[in-house]
Amino acid sequence: LNYGEKAYPMAKYLYLHGKNSYIPADENDADAEKVHRTLHSLAESDFRKKAIPYYEAFVEYFNDNFYSDRIILDSLGRKGRWGDNNADFVGGGTFDQRYEVISTILQYQVVHLYLLAEIEDAVEDCIKQDVTDNDGNLHSWDEVAALVIGSLEGAGQGGSKDFRDGQFIWSLANKMSVDFGSAEDGFALVNSEIEDLLYAGKGMIQSYDCADFTKVVTRLRNIMLIPLIQSVIKYATKMEGLSYESNADAVAKGEAFTLCALPIIYHYDKDGAKVIEMNMLSPLTRSRFNPKLKGTQMTYVEEGPQAVADAFWKTMRALELPSRFVGSLDGADPSKLGEIAGSASNMKLSLATFSTSVAISVLGSYLFFG
Repeated sequence: LNYGEKAYPMAKYLYLHGKNSYIPADENDADAEKVHRTLHSLAESDFRKKAIPYYEAFVEYFNDNFYSDRIILDSLGRKGRWGDNNADFVGGGTFDQRYEVISTILQYQVVHLYLLAEIEDAVEDCIKQDVTDNDGNLHSWDEVAALVIGSLEGAGQGGSKDFRDGQFIWSLANKMSVDFGSAEDGFALVNSEIEDLLYAGKGMIQSYDCADFTKVVTRLRNIMLIPLIQSVIKYATKMEGLSYESNADAVAKGEAFTLCALPIIYHYDKDGAKVIEMNMLSPLTRSRFNPKLKGTQMTYVEEGPQAVADAFWKTMRALELPSRFVGSLDGADPSKLGEIAGSASNMKLSLATFSTSVAISVLGSYLFFG
């Protein structure tokens, strides 16, 4: 997509057919044909249904089983909300806006929901006592770590020092921690917790301690929402007062991040979700996904970034997301309504079942997307 409009056909081809990532073949079948793993297949896979309860939340919100695929193909086809011939908005969307929408939806909606499904699949494998019941006999928890971290972070503690290297939720957490003051030793506090949970989970699934493993899974699923919450709040500060017809990249990125988090927020706090929706989404986007929601706003974030931040608080409290992991921005503090303490470390998870000398990059070393 960085090559401009001429790259759309190739970008669409790679989305639909893939290139660098193969689904591991049956090692006992020498004639097995290599099959590409594609982002399109992740966006449409029935495997996503394992991401309970969030798959149902996304389908209910978008009223479409293939919500991500629809947004991506519309944007690649220069149609829909970000189309350049959109009669509902003067000028429609720009190339840069479509780039931001497509990349954000791929990274933090398509891949992230598939990650949540892999997490639940790991629980099933623990219960079956078969952690390699996966394509290519891959370890269930390695698949999870690969989708949390990716293959670009390197072997250093905390991942790459250049936060542009990573493409998944791990890197997003590091990027947001700089803005929100939620970093320690140069990396996101939430990533330190994620690392502990990945190590703890590995030991528990190896020993088939499924009761404690389920607790780890629940905590991991919850705290991975933090970088998405931070991203929506960050773009609320950038979008405040902008026209719905704005060609600013921040408008597209902010709407896309909102669509990655909003169905989850609706699951826990419908009133808070409506505040986010009214402030962060254009009338055209709202009319497509939630036509019953009416409003008189003339610009983005009319209630101010703090109203958007406040709208996340009930969800943060329900999921016990520590305030210090989320942090704050000037004029947008999601913990203003009350501090939330605690961390996964308080669960007294045992890490003694495996060596902590193994670098976290090893967990993420399996290359999913080349």
